[in-house]
Amino acid sequence: MTAGDKQSLQKLQESLGHTFRNEDLLQEALTHPSCMVNADDTHCRHYQRLEFLGDAVLGLHLADRLFALHPDTREGELSQMRASLVRGSTLSEIARRLHLGKYLRLSSGEEASGGRDRDNLLEDAFEALVGALYLDAGMGKTSEILTRLYGESPRQAGKVLAESNPKGQLQEFLQAQEISPSLKYRLLSTEGPDHNRVFTAEVCLDDEPFGKGQGSSKKKAEELAAQEALRRLMNSPI
Repeated sequence: MTAGDKQSLQKLQESLGHTFRNEDLLQEALTHPSCMVNADDTHCRHYQRLEFLGDAVLGLHLADRLFALHPDTREGELSQMRASLVRGSTLSEIARRLHLGKYLRLSSGEEASGGRDRDNLLEDAFEALVGALYLDAGMGKTSEILTRLYGESPRQAGKVLAESNPKGQLQEFLQAQEISPSLKYRLLSTEGPDHNRVFTAEVCLDDEPFGKGQGSSKKKAEELAAQEALRRLMNSPI
């Protein structure tokens, strides 16, 4: 490793809040398979094996965090929250905040094709970095770093999930209850000119109105009604 490499990687380690005892692990986590001259060489050290490990470490960390932060949430919703936190767009966003792309070791072909800013490559490299952190620092330190990198996202995961698909979340919430009321949406009114319509809808549980919403389409009004019903149910479960 050159002095320039060491100086560059020091900035990444400062961003992580961890100095690697074994810098070879960090180099391995940042090495794309395209860099290897002979991909059949069993001694190649690119990031795919660390990516496998990092995926498992990340899943365990998030499962532990979500379990602690959402004590009244059922298994199915916890699984959905975790899935939202390990999807490619989430991991590549964290990787970009770390400027991970500029530290990657790529072949000239990958470099020319824009690999440093490609979502799937950043996602893979971040998982590999998590794997390297785990091997170098242990689970406790890795979890500490991941908690900082994720910020409030695990705490807000339920809200974000409900807002992205409120009707589906309401249906799943009700199915998880010991008593499952019937669920119906009603369009209450359509007002305004054709180019600026306002739809008002409500959602009913066992024919009792439980949420109301207004939007520029029937679908949007129903989604907002479902969000209101979810808020009420989470504060006062049936």
